[in-house]
Amino acid sequence: MTALTCLIVDDDPIAATWLLELLRSRGHIAALSACLDHAQSQLANGGFDRIIIDRRLPDGDGLQWLQQRSQPLPWPALLTSGDELSGTALPGGVVFLRKPVDQGRLLAWLEIGTGALAALAAGSEDEAQTAELPVLSDQPALTRLGGRIETLQALRLMLLKELQTAEHWISTLPQPGALATSLSHLHRLGAACALTGCDRLGQASGVLESLLRAGHGISREQQRDIESILALTLSLLERGATPVQASSARTSG
Repeated sequence: MTALTCLIVDDDPIAATWLLELLRSRGHIAALSACLDHAQSQLANGGFDRIIIDRRLPDGDGLQWLQQRSQPLPWPALLTSGDELSGTALPGGVVFLRKPVDQGRLLAWLEIGTGALAALAAGSEDEAQTAELPVLSDQPALTRLGGRIETLQALRLMLLKELQTAEHWISTLPQPGALATSLSHLHRLGAACALTGCDRLGQASGVLESLLRAGHGISREQQRDIESILALTLSLLERGATPVQASSARTSG
């Protein structure tokens, strides 16, 4: 994997430190700026491949700052914010992730190619983070199935049986020789999750499928993420979570 040089523009010390350590742990070079004025001076020296910028900064709005720069931007940019930006027009080359930033989506943006990055951005109008999605989303699933609880339960039982055998093929995801099989499994898993309302697992499998189709490998962190989400989904399904039980589990969790 080619090391990238990234500029992080964020005045939140916790978020900035997390980003700095994450990028460096992946072998990338990262510099930090706490305001737009300092960022301008750092960018003037050139040499950055990516920029990660928060919206609310001490001396201005990160989104407006991006909008006011020349188009197209000289580097891919990731805008972060605790605000919801649905419906807001973003400059070309800018992707938005809502805080708290999901590590898997951040690394997908950082480490995939330009073409795949555009596809990821185009398919991400709703940038709700994977961690914010429910494990089992009952009402949307029931709506897709015409409100038939029995059908949803039957489909979730089929998914349960699939997930009980998934540990083996999930472990082979990083292996180059397993690419065709991995893509097939991830595609089926994503489709099954979309139908049965397993939103968090479905989104994670979709991100990994996009990465593999773009010709990129899967990191250890991404491997652990999907394994943990799969285990959580499997646990609820094994407990026979009906729509009522699933709602109760989310409330109590």
